[in-house]
Amino acid sequence: MASSISETDHSQPTPKTRLTQLSRWPDDWKEFTSFNGSVYYTSDDAKLLTTEDVRDPRIRKLVLGVYDTQREWFEDIDADDPEMQVLNVCIAPTVLLASWSLGETYEYSTDDLQPERRAAFWDYSWEFPMHRRYLPEHLEAEFTAALTSVANDRVCDEMGVPFDEAQTRRTWQVYQNLKAFSMQDSTMVPALIYHIGRVMFSIASARDKTRGAAVDQTSESLDDLGARLLSLCLDTQTREMDIARFEVTASFGDWEKSPIRKSSFSRINSSMIPSISSPFMSSTNVCLKSVRERLVSDYSIQKPRFQEKPHPLENSVERSNQEPSR
Repeated sequence: MASSISETDHSQPTPKTRLTQLSRWPDDWKEFTSFNGSVYYTSDDAKLLTTEDVRDPRIRKLVLGVYDTQREWFEDIDADDPEMQVLNVCIAPTVLLASWSLGETYEYSTDDLQPERRAAFWDYSWEFPMHRRYLPEHLEAEFTAALTSVANDRVCDEMGVPFDEAQTRRTWQVYQNLKAFSMQDSTMVPALIYHIGRVMFSIASARDKTRGAAVDQTSESLDDLGARLLSLCLDTQTREMDIARFEVTASFGDWEKSPIRKSSFSRINSSMIPSISSPFMSSTNVCLKSVRERLVSDYSIQKPRFQEKPHPLENSVERSNQEPSR
């Protein structure tokens, strides 16, 4: 919630009048209380943000002094909507620049502004969303793509996945509800930003940790898995590709008999297969079809005749009652 706040002489505070003198504050200063309970203030048409208590004239003077000195940095990021966050003015002033249209935050390093890690912007967005009445479309698109990727990664390799299936589904449902509300009332946009920011911060942080993991903890890519499956097939005595033996379906009936049960696919089980609607795809089928198509197209292996077992999520695929050809 935003409210105009008034100047108060903190040298002589009184309980009855300290927060009720409204006459001497600049008109453009506003106070916001975020969803996490923190309070921050904006000025200069929300280009200046601070968590300092600018109701104190002395602190406000320090904040404005830093802002006036460093606002030339706005030209360096070349954005239509620059924001400057000023912190710790009484000890060691800290300045952070941000742009919602670019989806980035910046720190001053070695005489130049450098973009921070992606997680830093999303951390900024969920901490300071209350003054916003618009969220750039590309940030929503990034959120949708990231959540779809989470559903895929959870099934394919389980690397860098911060949410389980139930959490992912609930996250998407909350987004849809908040999106619908924000389209009718712009005052709901901060709630949408807060939700997206929290989720994206978790995803971006998990990805950063995954990138920094040891090399021996990485998972097999689909390309490597396809090549390994090909090698297994060519090493058999009959040299005949019995793809039905390797096919992974929802039933997993012959899974323990499969020579690839110790591969990265062994982490897949039926409880991990998402049943959520758009934008989530049938991730299991995406993985398996990619492998099969690569085996057929890249290595010119003749596709064998076998009974197709459609994935239960593919409602449009009709089941075949015919026995596999011998």
